[in-house]
Amino acid sequence: MAVPMRLGRTLLLVHFSLLLVGSCWGCFGVRSSIQAPGKLRLVRESYVSEFVLGFNPKTRSPEYTEHAFFQHLYDATPRKVIKITVDGEKTGRHSITVTPNHYVMNMAGKLVKAEDLEIGDGLLFVDVSSVKMVPAQITNLISTCDYVTNVFTMSEYIVVDNFVFSCFSSMSWLGVDIMEVKSIMFPQKMMYRFGLGTINTWLDYNLFSKLGFSVCGEPCVK
Repeated sequence: MAVPMRLGRTLLLVHFSLLLVGSCWGCFGVRSSIQAPGKLRLVRESYVSEFVLGFNPKTRSPEYTEHAFFQHLYDATPRKVIKITVDGEKTGRHSITVTPNHYVMNMAGKLVKAEDLEIGDGLLFVDVSSVKMVPAQITNLISTCDYVTNVFTMSEYIVVDNFVFSCFSSMSWLGVDIMEVKSIMFPQKMMYRFGLGTINTWLDYNLFSKLGFSVCGEPCVK
């Protein structure tokens, strides 16, 4: 019993230290939705340990993955976001709002920051009814403001409003983009494996975000 308790305390300390170096995860608009088995739900209504639709970069195909923890369930202050709109013969017209530094997957299977997208670019789009990929082309990009939320999965990928996203944003950690040091998330994953995913969520949302350590995106200034 003493070993798991010591391990839990160690992971919590490491978790806190990671937040101290600066946490600016990518987030989605609060009206964004994800696909759980047989049910579409808002991102903020998902729960830890639930299986949600993610993505396997090796097979380039959608697959379900475990929801490991929330970092922001809701943000009382609107944040700067980009509204991405696509249109296609098989997709119809769809939009999503996301923080500018969040990584989205393009048709070539590469992760691109939302702020680097251009009209005419192609994005991976998931037809959730058939769980298949279909092409979608960006027809409009608008900078706007929205309340935000996010979720982290064990596969590190998630399908939000039919688009494929990394759970990471472009964030510098010790001078290196976090995408290059994904092992930084090892403590959070271990906490989830030890049944501490809910504690992870509580720490990030109810404690660290209130103290200003866990901030998602830039606030909109009127």
